[in-house]
Amino acid sequence: MTKTIGQESYENFALHYAARRDTKAHNAYYEQPAMLSLLPPVVGKHILDAGCGPGVYTEWLLRHGAASVVAVDVTPQMLEIAQKRIGDDTRVEFRQADLGQPLAFAQDAEFDLIICPLVLDYIEDWGATFKEFYRVLKSGGYFVYSAGHPQADFRFSASGDYFQTELFELLWRWDGQGGPFPIKSYRRPLQAMLNPMIEAGFVLDRILEPQPIAEFQAADPEDYEKLLREPGFILMRGRK
Repeated sequence: MTKTIGQESYENFALHYAARRDTKAHNAYYEQPAMLSLLPPVVGKHILDAGCGPGVYTEWLLRHGAASVVAVDVTPQMLEIAQKRIGDDTRVEFRQADLGQPLAFAQDAEFDLIICPLVLDYIEDWGATFKEFYRVLKSGGYFVYSAGHPQADFRFSASGDYFQTELFELLWRWDGQGGPFPIKSYRRPLQAMLNPMIEAGFVLDRILEPQPIAEFQAADPEDYEKLLREPGFILMRGRK
């Protein structure tokens, strides 16, 4: 498998990310509460965790009664971490897969719910990915994703052209845990987020530009005040 930019970014960063994920303010007190607020009841459901990372959402889904979860990630190191986190729960199946390619492991109309948390920024062509998500989702099922907000990410544009989808790189620094780590991802305009979902066949059900919860303030007071006034992430929910 040719390495994707997601795998290139995270293969040397996985352990550092996983060690901080549960308490990192932007994840634990900003993206995650927003994502959970958009999820339908998961009891008895068959769910695709598309981009499972260290297994945080897979664990949550299992604890809240999901019948089964297929946890997919492109980075082998992330899958190893997720497997250690989950243990021997037989309701979960782990798979290495590139979400930019066809989901050959999945049948048509297989899943009740698809979640894709902060993963799509590492994929250039959302059109093909969304069509696959639509194919493997049951009628009446939901697809929920989070991504960098177009306004927030535009400040990293090298071209200065809002309407482009373009690759950019950030250096992530982690206090006392090594780095900096070069992380590549794509930024895109709002229409390049909405239209692929609609063109795939989804009914756009909800858009959320979240604000941080109170716990964020103690962890990162400066960014807490900033995120109260301007968005960092955007979340969308589509229904088949």
